[in-house]
Amino acid sequence: MKLMVRRAPFQVRPLKPILVKPFHRPGWVYEEKVDGWRIVACKDGRKVSLVSRRGVDPMARFPGAAKAIGSLPSEALVLDGEVAVFDERPVSRFDLLSDPDLDVVVTPPVYVAFDVLYAGQQDYRAQP
Repeated sequence: MKLMVRRAPFQVRPLKPILVKPFHRPGWVYEEKVDGWRIVACKDGRKVSLVSRRGVDPMARFPGAAKAIGSLPSEALVLDGEVAVFDERPVSRFDLLSDPDLDVVVTPPVYVAFDVLYAGQQDYRAQP
């Protein structure tokens, strides 16, 4: 499934992450590994769409994440990230997305954006 934001000049679908060997170079930083569901989020005016890497629409499962994305100020927005839940350490736990243990989970499902692909009228895909 591809998502299309009416105002964005491209279509996008979630990509599978690739494993790379860690390295240290000036100017490079690492983001913390988030263990959740890879989701592309699109906001087009008032409409918010979510799609997983497998083409599943997780809107009903993560309405809070969709509502939060909908409240962002940009009229047109495409984000790449993951929906995750966190335990008390706080560490994201994939297993708690499908089988939440209320004694362990300390957050509702949250959308963790890795990249802004498009915002307003600007395509950021070619940016570092």
